[in-house]
Amino acid sequence: MEKSKKFSFSNVLKGALVSVLISLGLILVFAVLLKFVELSDIVIKLINQAIKIISIFFGVYMCQKHQKEQGLIKGLVIGLIYSFIAYFVFSLLNSKITFGLSNILDLLFSGIFGAICGIFCANFRTEERIN
Repeated sequence: MEKSKKFSFSNVLKGALVSVLISLGLILVFAVLLKFVELSDIVIKLINQAIKIISIFFGVYMCQKHQKEQGLIKGLVIGLIYSFIAYFVFSLLNSKITFGLSNILDLLFSGIFGAICGIFCANFRTEERIN
């Protein structure tokens, strides 16, 4: 088996950590924005989901940037790891750990979206585009 086709857990973990760091940065910017602008709970929830989507996409992109194989699996694993790490980081920041159906749905959402991003990133090659 070629080295490029092996599943690299360290590369996947790097992608998940990139996702968490992007989330932390975007949440910080959003929190500062909320100090000046009042938004409804629905808008806040939508923006939080958009932050998760952006974060997972860039984490998967960083993992798949040089290797185009196993996009579905790598994306799925990045989404799941991201969800676990983000849950614990934000629970610690909130000083409150709770677990319920919403956490399970968030885990599923992150995994599925990570898999979709992995498929997209593995199959989208800019160098092969025809001008």
